[in-house]
Amino acid sequence: MSQNINVVEVSKNAIEGNMAARMMLTMFYAVEMAKALSWDTEKRYIHLLSCQTMIASGESRLMLAVDQAGMPHGISVDTKTTNQKIRRLDVLMVAEAFRDNGIGATLLGTVKKDHDIHGFATPVSVYWYEKQGFRNLGKSEDGTIEIFSGDYSPDYEFRIAAPVLQAHDRAAIEQLKAMEREMGIKS
Repeated sequence: MSQNINVVEVSKNAIEGNMAARMMLTMFYAVEMAKALSWDTEKRYIHLLSCQTMIASGESRLMLAVDQAGMPHGISVDTKTTNQKIRRLDVLMVAEAFRDNGIGATLLGTVKKDHDIHGFATPVSVYWYEKQGFRNLGKSEDGTIEIFSGDYSPDYEFRIAAPVLQAHDRAAIEQLKAMEREMGIKS
């Protein structure tokens, strides 16, 4: 990994004003999930809103890999569970221009520390997770692959924010759909 990369936690109180964190979260849900899993606009918007709510509540933690100028290269979001040995990995992404430099492994190491990690990977990223010591637990209904770093069955519960869409959310989704249509993006 580049020696000039630092992993920093974005506090739950700073998520609203941290443009780098918001940009990376938006890139993950708006671009990566559209490409990897063909999620439609509404699903991506709801997942983004839920993730932001979970971070703001303190249930989830956002980590950014940034260079010396503060430019983000990668992001991870992990969530507390009822099993103190397990954290749930919700987001792990390195911007395409910065991949293959160990940034993803560094972010994962920050999440892992004293925990086993459970999550769901895109089909194209499963091999990478297996190289990091994860087990492939099988395909889920939404096309993701369940992964776990422990050698036991991941048994836990966790809280999730289920946003109730308001009129402004519906308007935003329609605007995003229109923008994607204009750009030739299938949503």
